Amino acid sequence: MDLVLIRHPAVAVEPGICYGRSDVPLAASAEAAARAVRARLAALGAPLP
Repeated sequence: MDLVLIRHPAVAVEPGICYGRSDVPLAASAEAAARAVRARLAALGAPLP
């Protein structure tokens, strides 16, 4: 069994700001990062919806 850890995407908050559990907007690069993660998972043979 393999375990793949995926970190949360970057958010559009200034560095040094503690946002905790607040609902903050994603950075503009988040969608491209999600596509890259999906492609890497597919390359590993992970089942994708």
